[in-house]
Amino acid sequence: MRNKFLTLFTSAAFVAARSVPPDTLVHIKSDAMTGTCIGAPQASPGAFVVSTFCGPPPTQWIVGPEASASNPRQQLELSSHGFCLRASGSGVAPLVIDGCSDDDPPQRFSISENGPLVGQDNLCATLPRERRHPIMMFPCKLATVLNNYVGVLFLIPPIGYRFIQRAKGDEALGKESDGIVKSL
Repeated sequence: MRNKFLTLFTSAAFVAARSVPPDTLVHIKSDAMTGTCIGAPQASPGAFVVSTFCGPPPTQWIVGPEASASNPRQQLELSSHGFCLRASGSGVAPLVIDGCSDDDPPQRFSISENGPLVGQDNLCATLPRERRHPIMMFPCKLATVLNNYVGVLFLIPPIGYRFIQRAKGDEALGKESDGIVKSL
């Protein structure tokens, strides 16, 4: 039964890892007239629309299917995936996007110029592979927890056993020395 469960769990983790979508390229067109960056997603499944208000730094981005030029919110979020992006730079041409997440270590993403559009900047941002559904992340998170904590749990019994044995040995040694003193 245990082997069947292990096989099933391993298969589920493998399927989840294989079903992660590839990195999505998002083209960002900057409109200096209105100060709004209009996101034009690539013609690929799962592409996100990116928009922002291109004011003074820090420039903030909206990433998600609901983002649009008519909704330039200040709060940046990668919808339902737990990721946020923070852009650094100034004006209409942000240079770097910092990725941050509660679940994963902060990551840094570069935005490189992909050639000008008509009088404007055309920037290209690569979204991280960690952009996946929480259910798909469960096997990975469980594996991380096991890797981080189970090893420590295995160390506790032998260390505790050693301390107990040492205490018993000290106690026996004390009784033996008391007997020697009394006999003298």
